[in-house]
Amino acid sequence: MNQPHESLSRRIKAVVFDLDGTILKNDKTFSPRTVKMIRALERSGIIPIIATGRCRNSARSYQRTLDLSTPLICCNGACVTEEPSGKELLHVHLEDAVCRELVALSRTFDVHLHAYMNERLYFEQGSEEADTHDLEAQQVGITVDFDQIPNLECTKVMCIGNEDRLDKIHRQLRDTYHDKLLMVYTYFNYFEVMDKRAGKRQALEFVLNRLGITREETMAFGDAENDKDMITWVSYGVAMGNAPEDVRSAAPFRADTNEQDGAARFVEEFFSLKL
Repeated sequence: MNQPHESLSRRIKAVVFDLDGTILKNDKTFSPRTVKMIRALERSGIIPIIATGRCRNSARSYQRTLDLSTPLICCNGACVTEEPSGKELLHVHLEDAVCRELVALSRTFDVHLHAYMNERLYFEQGSEEADTHDLEAQQVGITVDFDQIPNLECTKVMCIGNEDRLDKIHRQLRDTYHDKLLMVYTYFNYFEVMDKRAGKRQALEFVLNRLGITREETMAFGDAENDKDMITWVSYGVAMGNAPEDVRSAAPFRADTNEQDGAARFVEEFFSLKL
Protein backbone atom coordinates (compact mmCIF):
# COMPACT_ATOMS: atom_id res chain seq x y z
CA MET A 1 0.00 0.00 0.00
CA ASN A 2 1.35 3.42 -0.90
CA GLN A 3 1.55 5.89 1.99
CA PRO A 4 -1.49 8.21 1.76
CA HIS A 5 -1.30 11.99 2.09
CA GLU A 6 -1.12 12.97 5.74
CA SER A 7 -4.38 14.93 5.61
CA LEU A 8 -6.21 11.81 4.36
CA SER A 9 -5.30 9.70 7.38
CA ARG A 10 -6.18 12.59 9.70
CA ARG A 11 -9.78 12.52 8.48
CA ILE A 12 -10.41 9.10 10.00
CA LYS A 13 -11.92 9.04 13.50
CA ALA A 14 -12.89 5.35 13.86
CA VAL A 15 -11.51 2.01 12.65
CA VAL A 16 -13.82 -1.01 12.69
CA PHE A 17 -12.53 -4.56 12.87
CA ASP A 18 -14.16 -7.91 12.26
CA LEU A 19 -12.74 -10.64 14.50
CA ASP A 20 -12.49 -14.10 12.88
CA GLY A 21 -10.30 -14.09 9.80
CA THR A 22 -9.46 -10.42 10.30
CA ILE A 23 -7.69 -9.48 13.55
CA LEU A 24 -7.93 -12.95 15.09
CA LYS A 25 -5.35 -15.41 13.91
CA ASN A 26 -6.46 -18.89 12.89
CA ASP A 27 -5.86 -20.15 16.44
CA LYS A 28 -8.45 -17.56 17.64
CA THR A 29 -5.92 -15.37 19.43
CA PHE A 30 -4.70 -11.80 18.95
CA SER A 31 -1.08 -11.43 17.98
CA PRO A 32 1.05 -9.07 20.13
CA ARG A 33 1.35 -6.82 17.08
CA THR A 34 -2.42 -6.50 16.78
CA VAL A 35 -2.80 -5.62 20.47
CA LYS A 36 -0.10 -2.97 20.14
CA MET A 37 -1.82 -1.57 17.05
CA ILE A 38 -5.12 -1.18 18.94
CA ARG A 39 -3.34 0.63 21.77
CA ALA A 40 -1.55 2.91 19.29
CA LEU A 41 -4.85 3.82 17.61
CA GLU A 42 -6.32 4.81 20.96
CA ARG A 43 -3.28 6.91 21.83
CA SER A 44 -3.66 8.75 18.52
CA GLY A 45 -7.30 9.56 19.31
CA ILE A 46 -8.85 7.11 16.83
CA ILE A 47 -11.68 4.91 18.11
CA PRO A 48 -11.36 1.12 17.56
CA ILE A 49 -14.70 -0.71 17.18
CA ILE A 50 -15.35 -4.46 17.00
CA ALA A 51 -18.02 -5.76 14.58
CA THR A 52 -18.33 -9.54 14.64
CA GLY A 53 -20.64 -12.38 13.77
CA ARG A 54 -19.96 -13.88 17.19
CA CYS A 55 -22.72 -13.68 19.75
CA ARG A 56 -22.58 -11.47 22.77
CA ASN A 57 -20.77 -13.54 25.39
CA SER A 58 -18.03 -14.71 23.04
CA ALA A 59 -17.62 -11.26 21.49
CA ARG A 60 -17.43 -9.56 24.89
CA SER A 61 -14.59 -11.85 25.98
CA TYR A 62 -12.49 -10.61 23.06
CA GLN A 63 -13.56 -7.02 23.72
CA ARG A 64 -12.30 -7.39 27.29
CA THR A 65 -9.03 -8.93 26.08
CA LEU A 66 -8.43 -5.77 24.05
CA ASP A 67 -9.64 -3.64 26.99
CA LEU A 68 -12.01 -1.68 24.75
CA SER A 69 -14.87 0.41 26.11
CA THR A 70 -16.45 1.33 22.77
CA PRO A 71 -19.87 -0.05 21.71
CA LEU A 72 -19.67 -3.68 20.58
CA ILE A 73 -21.37 -4.90 17.39
CA CYS A 74 -22.10 -8.62 17.60
CA CYS A 75 -24.36 -11.30 16.06
CA ASN A 76 -23.61 -9.84 12.62
CA GLY A 77 -25.17 -6.56 13.64
CA ALA A 78 -28.32 -7.93 15.25
CA CYS A 79 -27.07 -6.77 18.64
CA VAL A 80 -25.10 -3.76 19.91
CA THR A 81 -24.00 -3.43 23.52
CA GLU A 82 -22.54 -0.60 25.55
CA GLU A 83 -19.21 -1.56 27.06
CA PRO A 84 -17.99 -2.37 29.58
CA SER A 85 -21.44 -2.40 31.21
CA GLY A 86 -22.95 -4.79 28.66
CA LYS A 87 -26.12 -2.70 28.45
CA GLU A 88 -28.12 -3.53 25.35
CA LEU A 89 -28.34 -0.61 22.92
CA LEU A 90 -29.85 -2.43 19.94
CA HIS A 91 -31.31 -5.91 19.46
CA VAL A 92 -33.40 -7.21 16.58
CA HIS A 93 -34.96 -10.68 16.43
CA LEU A 94 -36.32 -13.06 13.84
CA GLU A 95 -40.06 -13.67 14.00
CA ASP A 96 -41.31 -16.94 15.47
CA ALA A 97 -42.74 -18.12 12.13
CA VAL A 98 -39.40 -17.60 10.37
CA CYS A 99 -37.51 -19.48 13.07
CA ARG A 100 -39.88 -22.43 12.85
CA GLU A 101 -39.53 -22.56 9.08
CA LEU A 102 -35.76 -22.61 9.48
CA VAL A 103 -36.05 -25.52 11.90
CA ALA A 104 -38.25 -27.37 9.41
CA LEU A 105 -35.86 -26.68 6.52
CA SER A 106 -32.87 -27.88 8.55
CA ARG A 107 -34.66 -31.15 9.17
CA THR A 108 -35.80 -31.51 5.55
CA PHE A 109 -32.32 -30.93 4.12
CA ASP A 110 -30.49 -32.68 6.98
CA VAL A 111 -28.23 -29.83 8.09
CA HIS A 112 -27.30 -28.76 11.60
CA LEU A 113 -29.06 -25.75 13.07
CA HIS A 114 -27.72 -23.51 15.84
CA ALA A 115 -30.11 -20.89 17.19
CA TYR A 116 -29.03 -17.95 19.35
CA MET A 117 -31.72 -16.64 21.66
CA ASN A 118 -31.64 -14.84 25.03
CA GLU A 119 -27.83 -14.90 24.97
CA ARG A 120 -27.76 -18.70 24.78
CA LEU A 121 -27.01 -21.21 22.06
CA TYR A 122 -29.62 -23.87 21.32
CA PHE A 123 -29.45 -26.92 19.08
CA GLU A 124 -31.20 -30.23 18.62
CA GLN A 125 -29.82 -33.67 19.37
CA GLY A 126 -26.98 -34.49 17.00
CA SER A 127 -25.92 -30.90 16.31
CA GLU A 128 -23.80 -30.33 19.41
CA GLU A 129 -20.49 -30.89 17.60
CA ALA A 130 -21.43 -29.15 14.36
CA ASP A 131 -19.23 -26.06 14.80
CA THR A 132 -15.72 -27.09 13.81
CA HIS A 133 -14.39 -23.55 13.36
CA ASP A 134 -14.51 -22.59 17.03
CA LEU A 135 -13.93 -25.34 19.56
CA GLU A 136 -15.31 -23.19 22.36
CA ALA A 137 -18.71 -23.18 20.67
CA GLN A 138 -18.89 -26.96 21.08
CA GLN A 139 -18.79 -26.62 24.86
CA VAL A 140 -21.58 -24.06 25.28
CA GLY A 141 -25.24 -24.56 24.53
CA ILE A 142 -28.44 -26.38 25.34
CA THR A 143 -29.86 -29.40 23.54
CA VAL A 144 -33.58 -28.87 22.95
CA ASP A 145 -36.57 -29.88 20.88
CA PHE A 146 -37.39 -26.63 19.10
CA ASP A 147 -41.03 -27.70 18.75
CA GLN A 148 -41.35 -27.47 22.54
CA ILE A 149 -40.16 -23.85 22.79
CA PRO A 150 -43.27 -21.60 22.91
CA ASN A 151 -41.73 -18.32 21.70
CA LEU A 152 -38.99 -19.04 19.20
CA GLU A 153 -37.70 -15.53 18.45
CA CYS A 154 -33.99 -15.91 17.74
CA THR A 155 -31.34 -13.25 17.36
CA LYS A 156 -29.83 -15.29 14.56
CA VAL A 157 -29.98 -18.82 13.20
CA MET A 158 -26.99 -20.61 11.70
CA CYS A 159 -27.27 -23.62 9.40
CA ILE A 160 -24.15 -25.77 9.11
CA GLY A 161 -23.66 -28.50 6.55
CA ASN A 162 -23.30 -29.49 2.92
CA GLU A 163 -22.90 -26.45 0.67
CA ASP A 164 -25.42 -27.64 -1.92
CA ARG A 165 -28.05 -28.22 0.77
CA LEU A 166 -27.43 -24.81 2.26
CA ASP A 167 -27.86 -23.26 -1.19
CA LYS A 168 -31.26 -24.94 -1.51
CA ILE A 169 -32.32 -23.53 1.86
CA HIS A 170 -31.06 -20.12 0.78
CA ARG A 171 -33.06 -20.21 -2.44
CA GLN A 172 -36.23 -21.36 -0.70
CA LEU A 173 -36.00 -18.60 1.91
CA ARG A 174 -35.28 -16.02 -0.76
CA ASP A 175 -38.30 -17.11 -2.79
CA THR A 176 -40.55 -17.06 0.29
CA TYR A 177 -39.37 -13.94 2.09
CA HIS A 178 -37.69 -11.97 -0.71
CA ASP A 179 -35.88 -9.06 0.98
CA LYS A 180 -37.35 -9.54 4.47
CA LEU A 181 -34.32 -11.47 5.75
CA LEU A 182 -30.59 -10.87 5.95
CA MET A 183 -28.83 -14.04 4.76
CA VAL A 184 -25.04 -14.40 4.62
CA TYR A 185 -22.40 -17.09 4.35
CA THR A 186 -19.72 -16.68 7.00
CA TYR A 187 -17.86 -19.79 5.75
CA PHE A 188 -18.62 -21.90 2.70
CA ASN A 189 -20.60 -24.31 4.88
CA TYR A 190 -22.00 -21.78 7.38
CA PHE A 191 -25.21 -20.00 6.41
CA GLU A 192 -26.64 -17.42 8.80
CA VAL A 193 -30.11 -15.86 8.84
CA MET A 194 -31.15 -12.70 10.66
CA ASP A 195 -33.87 -10.09 10.48
CA LYS A 196 -33.41 -7.62 7.61
CA ARG A 197 -32.88 -4.85 10.18
CA ALA A 198 -29.64 -6.56 11.25
CA GLY A 199 -26.33 -6.45 9.41
CA LYS A 200 -22.97 -4.97 10.25
CA ARG A 201 -23.57 -1.92 8.07
CA GLN A 202 -26.83 -1.03 9.80
CA ALA A 203 -25.37 -1.61 13.25
CA LEU A 204 -22.27 0.41 12.41
CA GLU A 205 -24.41 3.30 11.22
CA PHE A 206 -26.26 3.18 14.55
CA VAL A 207 -22.97 3.21 16.50
CA LEU A 208 -21.39 5.98 14.44
CA ASN A 209 -24.45 8.17 14.89
CA ARG A 210 -24.11 7.78 18.66
CA LEU A 211 -20.45 8.73 18.46
CA GLY A 212 -21.00 11.67 16.11
CA ILE A 213 -18.82 10.13 13.39
CA THR A 214 -19.65 9.85 9.68
CA ARG A 215 -18.94 6.94 7.35
CA GLU A 216 -16.56 9.27 5.48
CA GLU A 217 -14.49 9.38 8.68
CA THR A 218 -14.44 5.60 9.13
CA MET A 219 -12.20 2.71 8.09
CA ALA A 220 -13.41 -0.91 8.32
CA PHE A 221 -11.70 -4.29 7.92
CA GLY A 222 -13.34 -7.62 7.04
CA ASP A 223 -12.77 -10.95 5.33
CA ALA A 224 -16.16 -12.52 4.57
CA GLU A 225 -19.51 -12.00 2.91
CA ASN A 226 -21.03 -10.72 6.16
CA ASP A 227 -18.44 -7.91 6.14
CA LYS A 228 -19.05 -6.83 2.56
CA ASP A 229 -21.88 -4.36 3.22
CA MET A 230 -19.80 -2.70 5.95
CA ILE A 231 -16.51 -2.35 4.06
CA THR A 232 -18.27 -1.04 0.95
CA TRP A 233 -20.35 1.47 2.95
CA VAL A 234 -17.52 3.29 4.73
CA SER A 235 -15.12 5.45 2.75
CA TYR A 236 -12.08 3.37 3.73
CA GLY A 237 -13.07 -0.27 3.40
CA VAL A 238 -10.27 -2.84 3.61
CA ALA A 239 -10.59 -6.50 2.58
CA MET A 240 -8.22 -9.01 4.09
CA GLY A 241 -5.91 -11.00 1.83
CA ASN A 242 -7.64 -14.20 2.92
CA ALA A 243 -11.08 -12.89 1.89
CA PRO A 244 -12.89 -14.43 -1.11
CA GLU A 245 -12.26 -12.69 -4.41
CA ASP A 246 -15.73 -11.10 -4.55
CA VAL A 247 -15.09 -9.43 -1.18
CA ARG A 248 -11.56 -8.34 -2.15
CA SER A 249 -12.73 -6.90 -5.46
CA ALA A 250 -15.53 -4.92 -3.78
CA ALA A 251 -13.27 -3.13 -1.29
CA PRO A 252 -11.26 -0.02 -2.19
CA PHE A 253 -8.26 -1.24 -0.16
CA ARG A 254 -6.63 -4.62 0.52
CA ALA A 255 -4.50 -5.87 3.39
CA ASP A 256 -2.38 -8.97 3.87
CA THR A 257 -3.93 -12.06 5.47
CA ASN A 258 -4.91 -12.42 9.11
CA GLU A 259 -2.01 -14.83 9.64
CA GLN A 260 0.34 -12.12 8.35
CA ASP A 261 -1.07 -9.50 10.76
CA GLY A 262 -2.53 -7.81 7.70
CA ALA A 263 -4.84 -5.42 9.54
CA ALA A 264 -2.15 -4.33 11.98
CA ARG A 265 0.40 -3.80 9.22
CA PHE A 266 -2.08 -1.80 7.13
CA VAL A 267 -3.08 0.45 10.04
CA GLU A 268 0.53 1.03 11.11
CA GLU A 269 1.49 2.17 7.61
CA PHE A 270 -1.66 4.15 6.84
CA PHE A 271 -1.55 6.18 10.06
CA SER A 272 2.24 6.15 10.48
CA LEU A 273 1.76 4.68 13.95
CA LYS A 274 4.63 4.16 16.32
CA LEU A 275 4.12 1.00 18.36
